[in-house]
Amino acid sequence: VVLRVSDDHQHADVLLGSREQDGKLWLPKGFVRENEDHSTAIDRILQSETGWCPRVRGDHVVHEGYFYDPRQTDHAWVEIRAALAVVEFDDAPRDFVPGGDFETVRWMPVDADTVNRMPSAEARFVQQALRHLQQVGTIGDAMAQQVLSRSG
Repeated sequence: VVLRVSDDHQHADVLLGSREQDGKLWLPKGFVRENEDHSTAIDRILQSETGWCPRVRGDHVVHEGYFYDPRQTDHAWVEIRAALAVVEFDDAPRDFVPGGDFETVRWMPVDADTVNRMPSAEARFVQQALRHLQQVGTIGDAMAQQVLSRSG
């Protein structure tokens, strides 16, 4: 989950990609290769799927467990680690080079409309990231509650 947060802590955007075949909004994701640590995998995956490798301001694991991945088989559950990366607003590019499954990659506002357009498991990762950022004071309570109360 890559987020950029405004200096006043009242606005945040999430980095999402979309695929032509389904029109949904997806988080960048990929697999950790054998003998690869998570940080290296995150850098490689973001570069591959967005054409950009951010300078990260902290990271936090928002979910560890199993996740259904329809790209594998009809009954594929893969072990995942979903991490939060917060980037400086000024360091975040406006244009990306989509890769992997993505047709487009762009910043989307973190609001209920955006979160509700995401697959439910990925939407939960964004919600968990918002809760964490609210707890540590990176985003304002009003913004967090508005999104969390209106997203499924």
